[in-house]
Amino acid sequence: MTDRERYLATLRYEPVDRPFVTEWGFWPEALERWIAEGAPAGLRWAGSDDNTTDAAFGLDSYRTYLPVTFNLWPTFEETIIEDRGDTELVQQPDGVLVVRAKRLGSIPHPERWLLTHRASWEAHYRPRLDPRSAGRLAETLPSSWQRWNQGGRLAPLAVGPISLFGWIRNWMGFEAAVLLPYDDPELLREMVATVADCALGVLRQLFETGSRPDVIYFWEDICFNTGPMIHPEAAREYLLPHYRRITAFCRAHGVEWFALDCDGRIEHLLPVWLEGGINILYPIEVGTCGNDVVALRQRFGRNLRMMGGVDKRIIARGGVEIETEIARLAPLIRSGGYIPFCDHHVPPDVPFAHYRQYLAALRRL
Repeated sequence: MTDRERYLATLRYEPVDRPFVTEWGFWPEALERWIAEGAPAGLRWAGSDDNTTDAAFGLDSYRTYLPVTFNLWPTFEETIIEDRGDTELVQQPDGVLVVRAKRLGSIPHPERWLLTHRASWEAHYRPRLDPRSAGRLAETLPSSWQRWNQGGRLAPLAVGPISLFGWIRNWMGFEAAVLLPYDDPELLREMVATVADCALGVLRQLFETGSRPDVIYFWEDICFNTGPMIHPEAAREYLLPHYRRITAFCRAHGVEWFALDCDGRIEHLLPVWLEGGINILYPIEVGTCGNDVVALRQRFGRNLRMMGGVDKRIIARGGVEIETEIARLAPLIRSGGYIPFCDHHVPPDVPFAHYRQYLAALRRL
């Protein structure tokens, strides 16, 4: 089977030749450590379409992206505003000013936001969510589609991400975003509708080219380790109708799979996402939130497909803990609808020998 055939069959609970073995991603510092510990020189991961890790570790490829942009376009210019020694103040492409470490893959810390009220939304953000803006479908799209279509369709084809609340939270900051349903519900309603309209407009243009992705990716990251940043009822009111609009439109054009990326404790929002047509969740972060792919399958059933959910701390510790965890997950892996990988990008505290042990344990299935 090709990677695409194995991937789609797994999601459909159909027979496969072997488990789908892949990885979501790697911290650069983890790969630097592994090279020092004997991994191949030149080991690199910069995304699913730009890495040497797939070949080095014999990993299956779970997505090839078409060059389509759903986010702000044109973006803000990325500019270093101030050098602060080990850190720097940077304006990001989303207009947010963040403090970014020059070393280690830590999350940049927001310092100031451009989006603060309706006037700044109308001046700086809404104009950048016009689906007709030139360049949203890259000039290389036809050749990318043709290369994938005529090259054996070896990996699942994807576009995305799309976000209905996660981007808004980024653009205006956590506190302002979580208070928006109470402070200015009409502005939130307008923002979400505008983002969704942009996504639908871009998807319509994509489908008019004849391109048909296997998977539409969503990104939210709107859950902490104890629960979501938006109340489930607010998510049902403001977000659910637009998830449904997008997934229904895509299904009418032959797209079957909708994968959503969210860290943290996701169980409170899972019903909303499933009702909205999302059918794959990842990376199912374990951490202190305690997500468990086995328990989630028992609770939400076979309509919920999952990717991820292997505790990075267990991989770091290695030894019998890896063997025990893979044995625990084995029935779920064999049942289908689940693709295991580390519950976030593999961090630098994982020794190379332990990662190899983890891959070997999966392959013995």
